[in-house]
Amino acid sequence: MNVYNIIWADDEIDDFLDERYESRLLRKGFKVIGKAHNGEELEERLKNTSFIDAVIVDANFNESSNSVENEREVSGLDYARNLYRHVVKYSIPFFLYTGRTDELLQEIAKKERPNLLKDFRRRENWFSKTLNERDEMLEAIKNEVERRNTPEFRIHNKYAREFEAAELIDEATENLQRGLLYLYEGDNWKNVQDYFNPSRKIVERIMKKCKEKNLLPAKLSLNDASRMFSGIDCGCKFKKNIMPKPLAESLFYFLKITQDGSHDDMDMSLGVDEYVRETKNINLYRTILYIAMDLLLWYESISKHNWDEEEQIWEYNFIYTGEVSQLGKYTLYTGKYELASRDTALKAGDIVGIIKSEKKQYPKGTLTEYVKNGNYKIIS
Repeated sequence: MNVYNIIWADDEIDDFLDERYESRLLRKGFKVIGKAHNGEELEERLKNTSFIDAVIVDANFNESSNSVENEREVSGLDYARNLYRHVVKYSIPFFLYTGRTDELLQEIAKKERPNLLKDFRRRENWFSKTLNERDEMLEAIKNEVERRNTPEFRIHNKYAREFEAAELIDEATENLQRGLLYLYEGDNWKNVQDYFNPSRKIVERIMKKCKEKNLLPAKLSLNDASRMFSGIDCGCKFKKNIMPKPLAESLFYFLKITQDGSHDDMDMSLGVDEYVRETKNINLYRTILYIAMDLLLWYESISKHNWDEEEQIWEYNFIYTGEVSQLGKYTLYTGKYELASRDTALKAGDIVGIIKSEKKQYPKGTLTEYVKNGNYKIIS
């Protein structure tokens, strides 16, 4: 039987929590490892006790060692809430077990202490002594402690900031949870690409969101976006940097690894799949996932700026621009120039520009030949 370690705070704890009561609790699987008569004692127990599973607090007790004068004295409960929020930072569940009526506590909260019951929900972590709901409370404690021991809870608790940032990006929450669960279950390397895909999808959707917010050109590839963030000429550039250099360099590395790692082809240039299978080492995957989380936090931060979506923070750096006058099956015509393209989303009247390819040197010949030979590419 699992044993759950409890700290119990109540100004009358010596009167009811005797040896016999503790023995009955222990038979049910609950061990009282600390007692407190007021809020200050509770703080001391929390700071000096290890392996606490839950805390039970009364409503009617005092913040300090002063005696409780009336049934409306709730300074101890208020003090306990501050400990829950700012000392243990929600890491240990708190339960309210009191003889005070619901009506009285709600009245005090309404008239005197508006946040008093903010962290307590009736019959979830708030139970009545008068109605003898002790066993119901103990069952709730057991269920909550077990819930907090699941990988899903630990993940959401540890990476709360990242999950909050993920809410801004489509499907990022699901992919982040899937990716983090692999850190806890990372012993099956049969499908290596499954490990890298969630992180890759997160970053792809971050870049898509940047394009929707006009932080990047709409037709920019992922690799060119990385170059643009790093200040490398890719046909467009930022008027002012919006991504820190270390993160921009991490993005470049991220894309290179995940392009390889999210495919299981044997001829991938880096051999990420082969490396991970042979070493069964999760650290490379962990690095990639953490970069994706860094990018989530970056996007959350950058999205808070009051960017004027009509006023671009970037500009094109084309060697040629022109208006599409005619659209063929695989060809764009802009005046006298013929630009090879498979982008059927373009239409007559659109403005297109071409930039030098990063793979080949500037050749001799006409502009049409450069494009047809693949030495230039189109960004619109």
